[in-house]
Amino acid sequence: MRARLAVAAAALALCSCQMAQKLANPSSLSLADLEEGARTVGDAQKCAALGDPKVAAPEEYALGGAVATRWVQRGGGLFLEPAKAPGAAGKVNAVSVYLNRVGKNLAAQSSRPALEWTFGVLESPAVNAVSSPGGYVLVTRGLLDTVQNEAQLAGVLAHEIAHVTERHALRVYASVKRNQCAAALGARVAMSEADAFRSALGAPGGFLDLDGNVGLLTQLTDKVVEQVTTGGFAQSDELDADQRALALVISAGYNPEEYIALLGRLPQGDAGYKNHPPNAERQAHARAWLAQQKPRAGEFSDVDPEWATLPRVPFKGQLDAARLAKRP
Repeated sequence: MRARLAVAAAALALCSCQMAQKLANPSSLSLADLEEGARTVGDAQKCAALGDPKVAAPEEYALGGAVATRWVQRGGGLFLEPAKAPGAAGKVNAVSVYLNRVGKNLAAQSSRPALEWTFGVLESPAVNAVSSPGGYVLVTRGLLDTVQNEAQLAGVLAHEIAHVTERHALRVYASVKRNQCAAALGARVAMSEADAFRSALGAPGGFLDLDGNVGLLTQLTDKVVEQVTTGGFAQSDELDADQRALALVISAGYNPEEYIALLGRLPQGDAGYKNHPPNAERQAHARAWLAQQKPRAGEFSDVDPEWATLPRVPFKGQLDAARLAKRP
């Protein structure tokens, strides 16, 4: 019942002032007015079906690429270093190559390993990291200057990966899309945006062809970026992303305590963190979750003595020494 009332309220918001006045006085309504009101409510109900954050892959990639482009523009562009190899064409960014190696290893442990994950560095000196649907993760040069080791960097990347896998930005997009759909159809004009939404309403799963409508893609992208920038994600989403980040770094073989230590050194109140929980709260929440993952006494049986006597794999230094010793 509450959902129906919400839809009706949205429909009323789309009506002209004249129609709203008529609805306030039902005795003045004509048959045409009733038909118009029914169509408006019907359109609002149809648009509500577009509120699912699980969208088709082409739609997610189109939106994600556009949002990532906005982040690059706002972050001063991508950091590139000149190619060091003589005669190399274009530019080679060793930092980005390294970042993608670390990031893709983490993403492979995530719940959405098949996404086309892409990692990059922004020129901005601010300490920040952002992500967008489709698997785009960007960190700033300021963030790279702040992390003290790879484990801390992995924690930041894993946090942004979690935002993508849990579709936090797509939830914002779903809300924007639903509202834009209702506004476009309620306008009753033959605009390309309205046609695109009508096609989506008739398509399986409500797929919105953003690649085929640059104007609509731009409009939706701007609204998503604005909402994420000003409102951010829910603090519960940020804590959830921290928890999932810990799980990813553990799975990838990093020390999770390093990420928790980094959380205590991140800026508070800056543009990129104003909607995050306080650092101390994030650390406490992360430590509480981590404590639950540690094995309790007697939970695992002791190693069989036979297995304990097997030779261990040598450390890297021993391996290097062994290889050098074999050279003629």
